[in-house]
Amino acid sequence: MLATSRAIGDFVFKQNKSLPPEEQIVICNPDIRNMEITNDIEFLVIASRGIWASLTCQDVVDFVREEFEYGVTDLRVICERLLRYAQPTVFDMTVILIQFKHDAPDDAEETEEDNDSQEIKSDASDGQEIKLAASDEEQRPFAPNG
Repeated sequence: MLATSRAIGDFVFKQNKSLPPEEQIVICNPDIRNMEITNDIEFLVIASRGIWASLTCQDVVDFVREEFEYGVTDLRVICERLLRYAQPTVFDMTVILIQFKHDAPDDAEETEEDNDSQEIKSDASDGQEIKLAASDEEQRPFAPNG
């Protein structure tokens, strides 16, 4: 099995001179899907295989929605909890959570604070854990894996 990020390297799989680049064993042309972001789309989760190896898409959606329902607004906290909630795997785990704010003010009414979108990347592969403030931990009872 070849990791997605390996499509950029692994030249040994791209050396067949009788084939054009797009027909080699490994290509770096991504599959792209365009979607319109409508008012019913609340958030976007982009995660590495380590997350998807132990959780389904619905598990992740339910987890993130529950965090929002408990009043957790810091996306970094949600990402860290999601990493802990996922079963330990042999894979590195990375998660990006983007929340869409459909009720945001018009451009003319935006303040600099409103303009700062909250996109948080959390990567468990670097061995560093973001320490959560005590108040963040108390916002919701956390029961890993269940």
